[in-house]
Amino acid sequence: MPGAEKALPRYFSIIRSGEQPLFKLLRRIACGKRSGIGKMWEEHERAMGLFRKERKKGFRGLRGKPDAAYSLLDLKYAISLELLKSCVFCERRCGVNRAEGKRGWCRVGAVSRVSTMFEHHGEESFLVPSGTIFFAGCTWSCAYCQNWDISQFPENGTPMEGRGIAEWIDRKAGSGRIINANFVGGEPTPNLHTILDTMRHCKTDTPMIWNSNMYMSEEAARLLEGAVDAYLADFRYGNNGCAMRLSSAPKYMETATRNFLLTSAAAEMIVCILVLPSHVEDDAIPILKWIGKNIPDKCYVNLMRQYQPRYRAREFPEINRALHGDEFAEAAAALKKCGIKYFEVQ
Repeated sequence: MPGAEKALPRYFSIIRSGEQPLFKLLRRIACGKRSGIGKMWEEHERAMGLFRKERKKGFRGLRGKPDAAYSLLDLKYAISLELLKSCVFCERRCGVNRAEGKRGWCRVGAVSRVSTMFEHHGEESFLVPSGTIFFAGCTWSCAYCQNWDISQFPENGTPMEGRGIAEWIDRKAGSGRIINANFVGGEPTPNLHTILDTMRHCKTDTPMIWNSNMYMSEEAARLLEGAVDAYLADFRYGNNGCAMRLSSAPKYMETATRNFLLTSAAAEMIVCILVLPSHVEDDAIPILKWIGKNIPDKCYVNLMRQYQPRYRAREFPEINRALHGDEFAEAAAALKKCGIKYFEVQ
């Protein structure tokens, strides 16, 4: 995949050439412990300024440096615990005190639940074998969800903390069974605190993949900067109406486009576009045009044809069928014309 290698040079350097993942570099930047969320964010911005300067220099000043007693990664984790007390991990911004076990719209509590962890061979070819951690629960409710038994039943799964997930990643990566850690679901966003804690405990140089619907809040995106090596990001809709009707996702376009701009500037990115039946003109083509206008050379686009009507798709006649070949051909033709530099068509 020459296009993927050009779009994701650092990811490939980690898995092939011994470059260290970003979370390992965060652990070498010392921070002061602060009380109060305002002071914590101030310290975070100061330390991220150092991180960004080091990044411009190729992290030469951080290579070989020991982990700090209290690092930027520790601070990110501490901020996530504070945010959990009035949760704003996703753009719904419920404000529920999940730290006390209460549940917001996602119905995920303080302790993350993992549905399954395994060596996944179904992702993009350059990501496999992927150490995929499927979290139970989601910030959306897609009528056609392929993993509805995981996403819509957050009470299922095994309660797990970061240390246990890190031990699994280290064991699999250390034996060569996986080449990355792939946080998915459901949706990783409600589990931000657990994922940051996982990174605090990981010993192997395993690149971290955030596999998401990209509906996280701006605060969550700020915490992910420097922690995530690559985003495996769904761009599902080209307008708010379809997002609300089919996935119960208000303010989708404002949220998604903001997050794509933020995260594509901070990490490498694979954008997955699932072409929905009857939604080429309303969704697939507007998505491709937006990418072509805003981030044409900052991502690798995977246009996908594997939609199948699952879960509650029968309630929506226009998506209660498989995708037609001519619909996918129309989307593929639009992809080739919109100026996106790196892409594949499955």
